Amino acid sequence: MKTIGIIGGGLSGLAAGVYGQKAGYRTIIFELNQNIGGCCCSWTRGDYAIDNCIHWLMGTKKGTKQNDFWREIGALSDDVPIYERNSFYSSELEGKVLTLWRDPERSRKEFLEHSPADEEEINSFFDCVFTCRTVLDSAQGTFDLKAVLSDISADVSKAKVLKDILRYIKKNLKQWAPAFTDPLIRKMILDFSAGEYEAFWLVLSYAMFTSGGADVPVGGSGQMSERIAEYYLSLGGEIRYGAEAVKVEFAPTSSDTASGIRFKDGTFEKADYVICTTSLPYTFTNLLDKKYAPAALKRLEDHEKITAYSAFQCAFAVDGEMSEIDDLFYFQCEPFEIGCSMYDRIGVKNYRKFGEFIAPPGKTVVQCMFIQHIDDFRFWSALSKDRENYSQRKKETVDAIMERIIKRFPEYEGRFHQLDCWTPASYANILNAANGQYMRYITKPLSTLAMISHDLPKVKNVFIAGHALFYPGGTPMAAFSGKHVISRIKKHDQRNQQKNDIG
Repeated sequence: MKTIGIIGGGLSGLAAGVYGQKAGYRTIIFELNQNIGGCCCSWTRGDYAIDNCIHWLMGTKKGTKQNDFWREIGALSDDVPIYERNSFYSSELEGKVLTLWRDPERSRKEFLEHSPADEEEINSFFDCVFTCRTVLDSAQGTFDLKAVLSDISADVSKAKVLKDILRYIKKNLKQWAPAFTDPLIRKMILDFSAGEYEAFWLVLSYAMFTSGGADVPVGGSGQMSERIAEYYLSLGGEIRYGAEAVKVEFAPTSSDTASGIRFKDGTFEKADYVICTTSLPYTFTNLLDKKYAPAALKRLEDHEKITAYSAFQCAFAVDGEMSEIDDLFYFQCEPFEIGCSMYDRIGVKNYRKFGEFIAPPGKTVVQCMFIQHIDDFRFWSALSKDRENYSQRKKETVDAIMERIIKRFPEYEGRFHQLDCWTPASYANILNAANGQYMRYITKPLSTLAMISHDLPKVKNVFIAGHALFYPGGTPMAAFSGKHVISRIKKHDQRNQQKNDIG
């Protein structure tokens, strides 16, 4: 039985482990930390739980191929309740609120009543949301949007579908927002995510939500990762915690065949195949020489052209369930600084409905996330070397955020308590995430960088996996890459077997 050594116990590593075991390999996951899941994790502070990852999960709708995939790896089952949210998110400006409801026609009506002058652009957006449901139907089980769009472009009858979609692919959120005259709608678009993301990602995400395929498994990120790990172990897999891989080593007589993995404590684990699920820059700086890196890596590291981003996040315990916020609510505030960047909007996400584990009865946890870029990462990374000043700056930042939340919700004066905060440097220091990136580089779905191969041309038995390989990144793509990399290893074995048979 051949052995696959998997470096990293995030979703990519876990999925690779599951499919590796099912394919008849012996797999071992080597995880740096003492908990599983990588970025898809949760932790506790006292009686309160903090969730790092899942805001919503693609594939929660039973009967879809995406849902089948999650069930295949043990992430979802009939025993896992799904929290069906009423809204995608809400945005407020000057006392007026707009919401992207589960019913898109309800939202369309509210948008048109709010800003009749933007009728054409509003209708275009909501029409494309319905169009994207066609894309989702075609994409079932593949998660490969580029392939789906190629299929659509080859079908003359779907010319209008492609035209509608391409309109939003060609512009990012910052470029699209000015198409509206209304300032609240502009703010709402930019509230969604990093402004460098193409507008199509908002259209597609909302389409997923309205079709019932983007809800939240009760238990959140940590419990989902634990379910996959339990299933993996039940298949005979092995997880070694606290195992810090420092180098993929090669056979003395070969520069294209790895012999196994060397660890920080000096131990060595022999492997027939190695899968690196760590971030690409970390993989080709620490584990492998850069000469083995895919050509795409050099282009991805050009931060003048390709956006890499992270986040500053904080969590609060609240005395009360804060039912005023159904899920995620953005509001305007006095400008304040985080790292090197200024902000005048705050998004507050209420985690009460993620499950009873979140907080004691009658209380909740709310979290805030702020997109940070490469200069912010460098700021926090440098500051983190001085722990006292780092802690003080984090506290001052969280104080400023809490002050503004209380100003917007004065009835919660004295009822908000800081639980934790984490910065781009946290992702780098704890998860070895290059530049603090917890998400993929921002590239367009039809770009040559949208899909990166698992194979390394100069190495026969080392493969890469992770959310960075497939557009648009995130939880589904991380897990799917784990499945796909095993298919690549199986094909590699089949080719070798055919050569031996011929010989």
